[in-house]
Amino acid sequence: MSAAALDEYMAANPEAARAALTDPEVAVRVATVRDLLSLMDRALEEEGVDARVRHRVGVRVATDALLSDRARARLEAVAEMARAQGRIDREAVPAAQETPDGTGGA
Repeated sequence: MSAAALDEYMAANPEAARAALTDPEVAVRVATVRDLLSLMDRALEEEGVDARVRHRVGVRVATDALLSDRARARLEAVAEMARAQGRIDREAVPAAQETPDGTGGA
């Protein structure tokens, strides 16, 4: 189940998949996430959690763990550039909003 969740994330994020093959830091992070997903999946299975739910949780954990702050910042910069160039409707995809704790929305 954990491998499927990670594979789903990588299929949806080809840039991350390429980085996992070419960037040693990303490769280590992916291996760590794979191990953690395996542990989480086994624990949830032992607790009787349905396989579909375990898979959904695994995809969420993989996404949150692998989308680094640097990647989030890059994505936001690209989105802002596209907004400025009129390629993205500002109302449809608003810029990240600052949260009350000052961390920004994610």
